[in-house]
Amino acid sequence: MACIIVPTAVGIVTTAFRKKFPSHLHINWLNIMVFGGAMALGVEHIIHGEIVPWPPFLTAMSNPADTAEMLGEMAIIGIPMTLALIFAWIVMVVAYEKLFAKSSMMVFCEKKLKNYRLDFLGLMLGGTFIMVLVDNLMKMLGGEVITNDIVPGTIMLAVLMIAPLFAVWMVAVGYERLQTIRATG
Repeated sequence: MACIIVPTAVGIVTTAFRKKFPSHLHINWLNIMVFGGAMALGVEHIIHGEIVPWPPFLTAMSNPADTAEMLGEMAIIGIPMTLALIFAWIVMVVAYEKLFAKSSMMVFCEKKLKNYRLDFLGLMLGGTFIMVLVDNLMKMLGGEVITNDIVPGTIMLAVLMIAPLFAVWMVAVGYERLQTIRATG
């Protein structure tokens, strides 16, 4: 329910101070993974009734007994989720800088990727994968049954979680195309 608060807080801080990070660290990669994953998991939590559109927004905060459980979830799931995202980001940055940054093939690929912002979509989907994986692994390690409706509900939930990511991606591509059109003509 509140596991997304921890990585989202890190994403807010890194976004606020992104100009302080050297460009070779690609801090926007981490931010896109965090916010993409938080958006998808937020949809999942809304569907399960854990997030509501009225204060206090998190249903666990309405009852003091549930608040302790929420804080525990932030520690047990939110912190490992954040660490997994940071680890993936570090691996991506090191791999990119050591293996690909200066290769002629990467320059060609970046030009092609830039047209459709597949990097942006990939980072959002990757962040979602990592956050959902850690969320479910930590719940399974805690003995919680993940789902009873293996196929129909799960497929629909996945579609509903991923749809906003594709919508944001399409808006980003459209916006960049509009900027290109304005700049050229």
